[in-house]
Amino acid sequence: MAEKIVSRPKDVEFPIWCSISTRNCLRPIEKEVVYCLEVPENHIIYFDGYKWDYVLNYLYIPKNEEDEKAYQKQIKELPVTDEFNFIRGKYKGQYPFIEKKIRESWTRIFEIEEWNDFKVQGNIWEIKKEWVKKIVLPGDSIE
Repeated sequence: MAEKIVSRPKDVEFPIWCSISTRNCLRPIEKEVVYCLEVPENHIIYFDGYKWDYVLNYLYIPKNEEDEKAYQKQIKELPVTDEFNFIRGKYKGQYPFIEKKIRESWTRIFEIEEWNDFKVQGNIWEIKKEWVKKIVLPGDSIE
């Protein structure tokens, strides 16, 4: 889905996961570094990290409260005991209309209602040398 927002270079397999602020980035530990970058906006794919948890758990991302209620009502009408197993697990292949609905909802990770540097995360496809503003080693200040 990210490729539809920012084109992926031909020689790149996976995106690079980034924090959008120093307040919320991981600190380097032994044998690791942190790159502090300034990336042009047209190279960043912003997404809602809270919604990403829904994708990780193969869950439906509702549009709003009303949509969430309608979805839960739809699930309750099925002979299922949970909503975690439609894509993987015991209900896989049994409810293709639900699986399709879940997968289609995942594009909502790119709909950011609240800009919050603990919630919003970014992906980039590459790191260009000119984007690197600082390299933080274990024990160094990130600021």
